[in-house]
Amino acid sequence: NNNFNFCKSPIKYIEYTSMGAVSALTPYGPYKEVVSSGAALNLDEMTAEKLKEILENTHQLRELHEKARKYCQEFYSEERASEKLLQLISSIANA
Repeated sequence: NNNFNFCKSPIKYIEYTSMGAVSALTPYGPYKEVVSSGAALNLDEMTAEKLKEILENTHQLRELHEKARKYCQEFYSEERASEKLLQLISSIANA
């Protein structure tokens, strides 16, 4: 947990999810909520044995990817981005 982790963008997570990959992320900065929601693996808790177990379980991988896809759809979709932009514009206009 350091300044580097807090300046990251979630773009890699979004891109990897769109390609069908499951991510193992540090639970800091932009990834804190992703990891705590279960939409990504917690890199701080990852061991070689745990990684091997996950990679061998295709059902678990599919479930993790589906959680990630739904998370991205809810928080990073174009619709969500438009809502945030309109809120920002409104707050600036009302300031």
